[in-house]
Amino acid sequence: MADTKITALAAITTVDPAADVLPIVDVSDTSMAASGTTKKITSNQILGAGGTATLASATITGDLTVDTSTLKVDSANNRVGIGTATPADTLDVNGRVTALRYLSSSSNASLPSFAVSAGNGAYNSGTNEIGFSINSTSAMTLNASGLGVGVVPSAGKGALQLSSGINFPATQVASSDANTLDDYKESTWTPTITAGTGTPTTVTVNSANYTKIGRVVVVNIDFSVVAIGTAAGSLTFTLPFSHSGSSIPCGAFRENVSTGNMGQIYYGSGTTASCLLYNNATPWVNGYRIQGTYTYFSA
Repeated sequence: MADTKITALAAITTVDPAADVLPIVDVSDTSMAASGTTKKITSNQILGAGGTATLASATITGDLTVDTSTLKVDSANNRVGIGTATPADTLDVNGRVTALRYLSSSSNASLPSFAVSAGNGAYNSGTNEIGFSINSTSAMTLNASGLGVGVVPSAGKGALQLSSGINFPATQVASSDANTLDDYKESTWTPTITAGTGTPTTVTVNSANYTKIGRVVVVNIDFSVVAIGTAAGSLTFTLPFSHSGSSIPCGAFRENVSTGNMGQIYYGSGTTASCLLYNNATPWVNGYRIQGTYTYFSA
């Protein structure tokens, strides 16, 4: 491009940042004069130069793009994107937010309100509480009464309120904290019923269920001796979880529904999962039915 000369200083109508030039003195180039050499530079070269510019204020009427997608202001849709060049909402953050802080001098000021994507994220319900929704359905609400999961918490019902129960994993993940409940189960099991000597021909288990809270296990069992076969001696039935000790009496059974005889059970020996039943009448008669509850500590 040929040298551009300064003529009359008329106002420019349209600025071409890539072509229109400004005079500048390059003090490092003393080939023309001891104080430096006059050269030309465009607006784009000034904006693209290194260093830090300090402005009292700035007004941008179009988009603002910082490092492609680090920060994007979409002026056409009035959106701001962080980590995305195409923000889909008023504030669209693509990436991890490690902290969100809200400061206000008024206790009645609006709480934070933003959306991660349509129907998902945090919202302010307008009643001085923060809620979190998924697919436009309220999932969690925090207010002065506490934290509600699937329900809006109300006063006098505890700091944590749930719309349904707490789901524990099928396999216990044990905690080292003695004050942490890390296991809960409600289910059924199939006990194996055996005799001290011989083998019963037919034993029908009418029901067998348990509730396990931490290490405490409560079992309910109801079975009938249909045909005794060669069975004799003590009666033993297996437990859903191994016992923590041996010879620990813990519970009473109604040994015969028709007579109402009562008996006591205690854990057999070692840590195998079985119970011995000591009865007031022999259980090995046809039609004998045993019902009862047994509570013990699992291993």
